[in-house]
Amino acid sequence: MSVIVQPDARKALREATHPAHVRLNKHPLLKNLTAPGYPLAHYRTVLTAYFGCYASIEASIDDALRRWPVEFSYADRRKLPWLAEDLAWFGRDVPAGQASPSPGLIVDQFGLYGVLYAIEGSSLGGRVILQGLGKHLGLTPAQGARFFAGYGEDIDQRWGEIVALINDRLTEPAALDSAIRSANGTFQLIETALDEHAASLLA
Repeated sequence: MSVIVQPDARKALREATHPAHVRLNKHPLLKNLTAPGYPLAHYRTVLTAYFGCYASIEASIDDALRRWPVEFSYADRRKLPWLAEDLAWFGRDVPAGQASPSPGLIVDQFGLYGVLYAIEGSSLGGRVILQGLGKHLGLTPAQGARFFAGYGEDIDQRWGEIVALINDRLTEPAALDSAIRSANGTFQLIETALDEHAASLLA
């Protein structure tokens, strides 16, 4: 009797997005985020850049869930309120109004899982970043670092749920390819937002 081995979609996504992920982590606004001497002004700029791109990313997720209903709720995974809370702590207003989905980010139901892989996976590093922000900038989840606190002690469980979801849904090559495009597109969207804000910061 032959044994059918299910593909590891998480592993395939990790390998296919590794260059984009590494490039993002080396961005001038992120690479020293946990190091001594990191400027607080740069951190506030990161939050502002993230708010703009996450507004578009989460609008894309909402749009995808309307177009291709699946048994998955993003409601308690939203990151935009966390960013708004951090910006408010620094006395910064957030843009009003409804954000628009990012054109082409999710073109079919499988692209949704690529976006989820990118943003939920990125939150895994929040624990280390939070420690650095607390040590060097005196920030806490209640004082300017709610976004990087993420799910707190529930992060491993939350990530496990996403891994199980993508491994269950991305079983065909075409589906995996679509998810990879959307995951890389998500990293590119974040990198572009950081580039734009870095340019204004250093102008």
